[in-house]
Amino acid sequence: MEVALNVVLKDAYGEDFKLGDTVLTLEKALYQALVAVTEKDKNIDGEEKYKRHKLTEKIVGKESADLSIEELAKLKDLTGKLWGVGLVGAIWDILEAK
Repeated sequence: MEVALNVVLKDAYGEDFKLGDTVLTLEKALYQALVAVTEKDKNIDGEEKYKRHKLTEKIVGKESADLSIEELAKLKDLTGKLWGVGLVGAIWDILEAK
């Protein structure tokens, strides 16, 4: 599925989500989720880290990416672990094309 990555993520009030002073796009939010190591992920092996790295290469610096069902599922899983309710909703609506 082709996903636009340069979309600015908005909260329930229509305001831009920010990470510090930086406006958060889908690309940046996905990147952060892919490179973060949560408590649950601290023991992942090198193979999983490499898969995340390869997915990162498909996303970073791109306006859009053609993502497989498996890649979308991985991104939903990782963003669901890292981000709060509002941001997960904004991200998943885009990933599910809602």
